[in-house]
Amino acid sequence: MLKKLITISAVLAVCSTTAVPAAQAASSTVSQYAATAVGSTEYGSGTDGNSSYQVIGAPTAEVCGDSPSSWASDIENTIDTMTVTFATAVLPSQIKIWANGQPATMTQVEVKSADVWSTVFTRNIDDAITTGATCDPAVAPHVIDTAAVVASGHTWPAGTVSEVRITVDQTTLSGWNGEIDAVELTGSELAATAKVTGASLKGIAKVGKKLAGNIGAYTGTPTPTSPIKWYACKK
Repeated sequence: MLKKLITISAVLAVCSTTAVPAAQAASSTVSQYAATAVGSTEYGSGTDGNSSYQVIGAPTAEVCGDSPSSWASDIENTIDTMTVTFATAVLPSQIKIWANGQPATMTQVEVKSADVWSTVFTRNIDDAITTGATCDPAVAPHVIDTAAVVASGHTWPAGTVSEVRITVDQTTLSGWNGEIDAVELTGSELAATAKVTGASLKGIAKVGKKLAGNIGAYTGTPTPTSPIKWYACKK
């Protein structure tokens, strides 16, 4: 039986991109507004008032109540969703949502990572409106940061996020009360893995002899790691 290291550079290259969870990343911070928006229903169409289009970009509504600068559902007293996407996928740290009418109608916020939706915020429709979630007398964003996520019994996903879905429950109130004006996502952008120095192997591949391996150096976010893997083969 001869023990030796097989294709160390190939093994290390794979490990360097997968061994560290994305949650360990620390890179440049990006804050961005929604690039696209799609409601489960919408009161307006195209660029009309109260259409999904109104959620794209920075907040524009100037009043707390019903505003044509916000998205509204097609009919009142319903449960609807607003799904927004962002140009850059990030490891999320904060979401700001500008909600008109009764912000308490926003009962759930989800983020999509690796094609899986994860809940990061929930509350009952009868919960009191919390600080930062009121728009009286002026429109102010509801802030969902790490503390808010933990407080609602959830966690941020380990991977990057570029989609956010908001559920509004208007069934206990009369009229249109779950309007959304804008959504902002803040987080860290991933940096691509790059090889600084390659892996190397020294020694004689023979039973009883010692081999020394150098895993090389790699850069990127998350910080890459390169554990050495040994394989045994017959000869």
